[in-house]
Amino acid sequence: MKLKVKSNFSFKKLAEYVSAGAFSTKAGQVFGSHIAKSSRELIESGKVKPGLKASTIQIRRARGTGGSKPLFETGRLAKSLKATKDGQLSMEHYGKYHLEGFKPKQIPFKVVAGEREWFMPNKGIKVEARNFISYGMDKINEPFKKIIVDIRKAFRK
Repeated sequence: MKLKVKSNFSFKKLAEYVSAGAFSTKAGQVFGSHIAKSSRELIESGKVKPGLKASTIQIRRARGTGGSKPLFETGRLAKSLKATKDGQLSMEHYGKYHLEGFKPKQIPFKVVAGEREWFMPNKGIKVEARNFISYGMDKINEPFKKIIVDIRKAFRK
């Protein structure tokens, strides 16, 4: 008695797909987009820690921008979060400073609504680091499903 086994999948084809650059590029783009979207939502929700100091809220009010959400005075940083073609996260240049914390060269000491803002040299005030990168673990199944679809396609004969 001969036993014949047929399959409708190919491990060789899957291995070739996974080891090719196309798979890692696609996975990077999918997960990078997910991280950018989750990070944008975190900033827009105002849940980035630590919160703003009262003095920062007063300065924003005097500028006419208002709001008490950390990293969301104009919304430029949140809107700039995007995944590049190679899966990296791109953002406004100053996002890096907020991730690491920084000491500004000058600080505002007087803001007159509708007129101007006066600055003085900073003598020791440090802006705390605010980690706004979110991996969105509560919604991580969405990008995984996209990757699984590609793996299934590559797995078929």
